[in-house]
Amino acid sequence: MLHRWQQVNGQGQIGGYKIGCTTMVMQELPQIPSPVFGGIPANRIFSDKAELPFSQMHMPGIECEIAMRPGADLPLGGAP
Repeated sequence: MLHRWQQVNGQGQIGGYKIGCTTMVMQELPQIPSPVFGGIPANRIFSDKAELPFSQMHMPGIECEIAMRPGADLPLGGAP
């Protein structure tokens, strides 16, 4: 539902996915019981330098991110 809402409200198609809160320590802060995931709108994925206005940030912060682009589709499996 969130991804559909994002698309309807001009944020475009989903270009990738992100996981977060993958450790117990990071789950304690927002008080959630497990990791979370969500789609990243394609227009928010930058493959080169990007300048984004600070005024458009919701809760700006610095966080280490690791991204990957598989060379081929992953095989289907029984579990997510």
